[in-house]
Amino acid sequence: MSDHSFIAFIDESGHEGDPEKAGASEFLIISAVVVRAVAQQSVTDVWDLARRHAKKSPTWDWKSFKDISSPGHKFLISRLISDLPVKIVAVIAHKPTINYLGKTGKFGDLYFYLSHLLLERISWVCRETFPLYPSGDGTVKIIFSERANLRMDTFAEYVTKIKVGESRYFSNVAWDFVDLANIHTRRHKDCDGLRIADFVASSFGSAIEYKQFDLTDDRYIIQMRRKIFSLGREIKHHGIKLFPPECEGPLPMEPRMRWLNMGS
Repeated sequence: MSDHSFIAFIDESGHEGDPEKAGASEFLIISAVVVRAVAQQSVTDVWDLARRHAKKSPTWDWKSFKDISSPGHKFLISRLISDLPVKIVAVIAHKPTINYLGKTGKFGDLYFYLSHLLLERISWVCRETFPLYPSGDGTVKIIFSERANLRMDTFAEYVTKIKVGESRYFSNVAWDFVDLANIHTRRHKDCDGLRIADFVASSFGSAIEYKQFDLTDDRYIIQMRRKIFSLGREIKHHGIKLFPPECEGPLPMEPRMRWLNMGS
């Protein structure tokens, strides 16, 4: 196993299902929280800090984003994440636009393709950060939240074909920073980093998925926005990828995307 320099925790919000069905999500969002391996403990410490700030007992177990009922607790956690030595990247797929374009495939195809786009952005974080903190071999260990019916060894094979040019897809992954043998899955509840990744992915979903009466809530992602990876002041195309390309023009103009256009 490599002496990796980074760890990327990956989770999603939404699902691949038909957006026209009742109760279906409009978006599939896959995001990652990238931390230097030597700073991993800071990710674990967030939950203890949140307990103390919220005056909870040491045995209190924070639930996933959707099960935290208090907006105050969510805002507290988002503030603590905003203080972490991490970078956030995300790929946001607008499923109605994909359907309109007639792009279909079997279950997992969209998730794998978006994960490849996410891997590009994870590798860019590593490429830009490693010269500043040259500890380890520069590569990233990737940990996906466990997902039913999808095996990550299959994803590794999928990405390997892209890497060696045996796929129809072009790649901008900085391959020197990615070890395809170091891709893993873990259960969300057993990994503090994945719990952070769940909170981040769900915060994106909270900001852009319409709820009752077309309400959205972007308070949490705005709080964490400064952790989104950027080159200069631009997070679009770098830390945030909108997919498909046909939605890159109209979607950022919608009020629910205001966080995307704010200054850092």
